[in-house]
Amino acid sequence: MEYPILRVNRCHIRKFSSEKELRLMSQKYFDDGDFRREAFIIDSSGNRYPLLDVTRVRHSWNPFRWFRPSRETIVDVRVGFPSSLPLHEAKDLIVKLVTANEWYTQSDQSASEFSREIRAATTHRELIDKISFYGKWQG
Repeated sequence: MEYPILRVNRCHIRKFSSEKELRLMSQKYFDDGDFRREAFIIDSSGNRYPLLDVTRVRHSWNPFRWFRPSRETIVDVRVGFPSSLPLHEAKDLIVKLVTANEWYTQSDQSASEFSREIRAATTHRELIDKISFYGKWQG
């Protein structure tokens, strides 16, 4: 996978800049498991990877992460074989998911403003860079 990537599921869309970032999540979020449902990854080169499994490896050894409301855990992420995802399809998918759930309000935009910004992207990387997080926070 070429980073940055987007992890997309029915509850949210989130950008990850590195594998290290992808492998770190709160124990509460891991236990909840919503990130697994209907989930896939879009990478910067335009590939779509189905999310097959996420397994817990251990708690984070970083002491700054020990005292959060939900302790951080390190996970292994297993994805399936990639398939090509044309840029126009990626844009359509993101716009549809965000507007259907009215997540665009999280960035103080209207649906049309959000759609216009996403559709202006000329590469997968530019599209991914326009997003940090949209959806229901679960961590």
